[in-house]
Amino acid sequence: MTEPESASANQSQSELINEEDPDACLEHDSFGAEQIAAATELSGFEDDGEADEDLFEELERLRESGFATVDEDDADDGGGGLGGGSETAWRIDLETALLDDECDFGTVRNICRGRAVPGHLRAQVWSICLGAASGGARAASLLDEFDGLFDLPEQAELRAACRDFVRDWDAGGGEGGVAMQSDLESMLTHYCKLTGRKFLPVVRALLQLPQQPPQQQQPSTRALFPMFSALLTKYTPRPEPACHVFRLLLQYHEPALSSLLDSLRLPVADFASDWMAGLLARDLATEVLHPLWDMYFLLADPFLLLFIGLVFVVNCKESLLAPDVDAESVRRMLSTTPSALGVADVADLCTLAQHYACRTPASLRTLFTAALFGDAEPDADLLMALCLPVTVAEVTRDPPFTLVDVRSPDMYNRGHLAGAYNLDSGLLLSRPTEFDSALAAVVRTANGPLCVSGHGRKEEDTTTVLVAAQLLRRLCPGVSIFPGEDDEEDETEELVSVSTWQRDALSSYPCSLLLGDDNQQTPGYLIIREQHMYLLRLCPKQPGMAAIVVRRPLVKVRLPEFITLKYGDTDKDGVTHLTDMDRVVIPKAGEATKDVKMQIIKLLGGVSPQQ
Repeated sequence: MTEPESASANQSQSELINEEDPDACLEHDSFGAEQIAAATELSGFEDDGEADEDLFEELERLRESGFATVDEDDADDGGGGLGGGSETAWRIDLETALLDDECDFGTVRNICRGRAVPGHLRAQVWSICLGAASGGARAASLLDEFDGLFDLPEQAELRAACRDFVRDWDAGGGEGGVAMQSDLESMLTHYCKLTGRKFLPVVRALLQLPQQPPQQQQPSTRALFPMFSALLTKYTPRPEPACHVFRLLLQYHEPALSSLLDSLRLPVADFASDWMAGLLARDLATEVLHPLWDMYFLLADPFLLLFIGLVFVVNCKESLLAPDVDAESVRRMLSTTPSALGVADVADLCTLAQHYACRTPASLRTLFTAALFGDAEPDADLLMALCLPVTVAEVTRDPPFTLVDVRSPDMYNRGHLAGAYNLDSGLLLSRPTEFDSALAAVVRTANGPLCVSGHGRKEEDTTTVLVAAQLLRRLCPGVSIFPGEDDEEDETEELVSVSTWQRDALSSYPCSLLLGDDNQQTPGYLIIREQHMYLLRLCPKQPGMAAIVVRRPLVKVRLPEFITLKYGDTDKDGVTHLTDMDRVVIPKAGEATKDVKMQIIKLLGGVSPQQ
């Protein structure tokens, strides 16, 4: 990251004043300026001079939540601030608040307002942000459950790492260093047995926290473990799914860079897995890492790490897209990018990470929180997603997307979301030239990220994925897709054996069920038993099994006068399409239906009508 050429130039170019706090400002150094240039191309739909203005308005809104310039004089002692105003006043307020046993996260966040926490208060603030203060007793008690056996497969490696770390920490070689090494190895061994994961870089960053009072420079293991446990539980994602989600984010915002990595066969994990597993602890100097973690914990956004990584990659965009790059040079470049981050860059880095977060569908958090931070096995379908999936709820609530409905024109005309473009996916295979022209027109007229929608049933949405792939091949930014949802429905519906139900039924009739708003025909059975009638929907992925979609009692028919009139037509293939329906209650229902039927027969010239 380059240093700013001059403070005055920066201030005249991009100083943003908070109307509520005239003393607070946000100055962008050259690192921020490069990112602003890249971020203006984020959506792929802005090509005029208004893009910079829009981005600066976004940055001002984000800054009002607390981001500002690092005070270089204060940064040297680890207590620098990222906010303007009276440095002394807010620090006094923070110290006073921390003296109160009832001090909570909201109080700390309102006082800090995104500024770097003073070094001597950092341990207390982090403990509150991580919830270790309230849950520390239970976490600390886990240490009492340690079996005292140092028998991990990697125990020798872990012991050597602890010894090397303590040697750097306690250069004098005192007794305190020996005790620290023992405690550190016990804590790591116990946690690795509980979770099966290694997090020495995170421990290193925590151990370098000055304590209160200042004379107590070495935190006790019992005080450290609750923060360690909370940090890993709340903010450290699983590396493998985190790298997959990171790839989806890179593809969504920077498809050209994602395509480059694919062409070089360079997995994201080759350069980003250490970022995710260690929260950048092994990549950044302590004086940079601590202010960055201040922002991470005060924003309370576990996904911020992914967007910080995205900013790192975008910062290398020009070099990455240069000719004659190879996989090893790209891996080396990206792996070492965080090490160039300086203390003065932290504010811009977090602001730009939030900028990308604001431009990313909220479905990311809805769909992937459990996969990244939960205990259950991640959903395999999500981890195999071609592009970023979004939920129907987000699209229908207040869509910022350009919707591309790939169903047939007939189905599209029966009903679709407002503003959706119709792009018949059937043309992709039958008339590819016509499809390419239609796709180009959609891309050209789009006024927002492109979201591809289809039937919502996986077995029928193969072409939906193909359309999304075509958009990705064109390097269109902001491509997302509706995931299929029938697997979730199968989990909630009762599944039965078709052969067993046919054997126990009074009557059984194969039929086509008309399901959904588009009356999609689905194979099924009508089953009649002594007291009930059932409609079963066959499950394509489980031969011989069916889901019960309708269960009607036969002994509780209380309205024989209730009749349903359905209207429609039959196409040349013999498929019936319903167009309308009426329900009425008629005292003489039998006579009425007979008269309607006879009139239809008369109009059709004596031919028995199909409808």
